[in-house]
Amino acid sequence: MILIIGGAYQGKLDYAKETYGLKDDEIFDCAEANDNGDWPSIDLKAKAFNHFERYILACTREGIEAAGHVEASLEELKDKIILADDVTQGVVPMDKLERAWREETGRSLVILGKEAEKVIRVFCGIPYEIKGSGKY
Repeated sequence: MILIIGGAYQGKLDYAKETYGLKDDEIFDCAEANDNGDWPSIDLKAKAFNHFERYILACTREGIEAAGHVEASLEELKDKIILADDVTQGVVPMDKLERAWREETGRSLVILGKEAEKVIRVFCGIPYEIKGSGKY
């Protein structure tokens, strides 16, 4: 598994496409699939998941402990590329749902980060490998 994290609009998707040769039809967009209030969904046939934090938000809205679900799905995620906006930093939201989402995202990213062979943070379009071979 490869985990790519960073702030919104920092170039994570462009980096993943360029580095791993991903095509648009190989990427499942969790924001598009989960922002309309449908049941939390993810297509495990995809090679990569973009906006994984939005899948976690959909789980949180439904009262599903996303971190537990992620942990139970590790075997299915082992060959995937997961891209997530880091929503765990900054001012703590006053809204209860947003705080819960932030916590679940943090817990889920910890689980994914431990299992990932590589963890890469992208900031200003520049990748920094946090875990892995040390090269980027």
